[in-house]
Amino acid sequence: MKIAINVSREFLGGITASNLSFIKHIYGQDIQTVAIEINARRVMKGPVIFRQLNPALFDHNIINIHNYNLKEALDSSNILKDLESYFSDVINDVYLILKETKPDVFLISGTYYIPWILSVAAKKAGIPIVLWYSGILTKEVEHYKEKDRKLFYLMELSIIKRAKKIIFPSKICKTTVEELFHKHLTAKTYVIPNAVNKDFLSDVSVDFSVSRRIAGVGRYTYIKNFDTFFEIHKKLLQQKWDHECFFCIEYREKNTKNSHCITSNGHIRN
Repeated sequence: MKIAINVSREFLGGITASNLSFIKHIYGQDIQTVAIEINARRVMKGPVIFRQLNPALFDHNIINIHNYNLKEALDSSNILKDLESYFSDVINDVYLILKETKPDVFLISGTYYIPWILSVAAKKAGIPIVLWYSGILTKEVEHYKEKDRKLFYLMELSIIKRAKKIIFPSKICKTTVEELFHKHLTAKTYVIPNAVNKDFLSDVSVDFSVSRRIAGVGRYTYIKNFDTFFEIHKKLLQQKWDHECFFCIEYREKNTKNSHCITSNGHIRN
């Protein structure tokens, strides 16, 4: 069997972690993987996280889109066909990879506009799509202007219509998508929580001096809904449930990435 899957290279990213866990799970099971990476960088090194994989089983294809501008694409588009025209060369690149490699199925994950590009190419190539939900696009762009929200809604709708099967990471995600697209959701659906490879936890040292902890890790953005995490922390304190609370975020300073872990007592750990 041969499975196409889109990949990214951010080692600590949630989507990357889930995809890498899946790839390692099927690796060596007489299953070939056609990995397609659409990357906005102009120059890059090969991703470290895939170097241990045999190219005969893991065929890694990289498409650079550094010369494309999403804002420009949205501003110049009124309907989805306009966006499809703007990204036509990228769609065709994916199509050519699929026609050459001939996967049995395309497992499309991620969020934003890349999964939509992949779904257009997969339909053109006649490859069945399994949509692996990573985020609800319509919800992620709720704060965008109306025209852009409509285009993103149509993107998400078109992927749903093309999918033969859909995997949701949670019942909440499934229920929300059903409420948004109930008239068009005809694919068979499954709820499978995202897995984390044990390698991510193999070298973790735990301080047992504090018996109870809660933690939030991620980008501090609207869609991550960290306000709810803080409310849980407050309610637990009101209930006299003593604990230590950690909130770990990533931020960019000039051309470098840094991370801070802020504890409930206000300490910042780098």
